Amino acid sequence: SEIKGEEIVIGTTFNPDIYKGLDLVYKVMDLLKDYRIHWKIFGTAEIDPITRVVRRILGVDHKRFNVELCGQISAGELIKQLKTCHFYVHTSYIDNSPNSVCEAMLLGMPVLAPSVGGLMTIIENGETGFLFNPYDKHDLAGLLVHLINHYGQAMEVGLKARQAAMKRHSPEAIIAELNKIYNTINSDHS
Repeated sequence: SEIKGEEIVIGTTFNPDIYKGLDLVYKVMDLLKDYRIHWKIFGTAEIDPITRVVRRILGVDHKRFNVELCGQISAGELIKQLKTCHFYVHTSYIDNSPNSVCEAMLLGMPVLAPSVGGLMTIIENGETGFLFNPYDKHDLAGLLVHLINHYGQAMEVGLKARQAAMKRHSPEAIIAELNKIYNTINSDHS
C-alpha cells in the first residue's frame, strides 16, 4: 500500500537543544515540497529561543512549511497525537538510548532514526526500524519517499518494532537481566 497523495503526518519528540535536529526537519521539508507533509514536533515550542536561532541561520520562512511545534504536552495527549502519525522520525545528531524511540516502537510506529550512538543497538535496520545518516538530508528525504511509496513495508516493520520493544521492555525481561548481572558480579567476588 502507499500513502502518496494524502497528507503524510510525521511525529518527532525532542527538547529545544541545538543537537536535536530541528534544522534537519526544515532541510528535509524543503526537499519534499511536492509532498503534503505535516510534521508535528512535541517538546519544542514556537517561543523557544532555539527555534528562532535555527530558522534565522537557515534563512527559513517557516510559514512555507507545515511544521507544527506543539511544545510540552501530557503523556496521554502525546500518545493520542503520535497515533495520528504515519511515521516517527528521530532527528537527534547525538543520542544514546532515547526513550522517545522506544515509546514509538511500543506504539508500533514505523521509526526512522539516525545511525548514531545507542540507536544502532535499539533498531535493526529494515527489521525493527530504519536508520539514516543524520548529516545527510538527502538520505532521510530519500528514505521517507521510499517508505511513503511502500507504506505496507513501513507498517510491517512497525509491527516487528512493537514486538521487539514489548519483549525488550517487559518487566520480566528486565528483572531477569538484572538478576543475571547481579549474579555475575556476585560470583566474580566470591
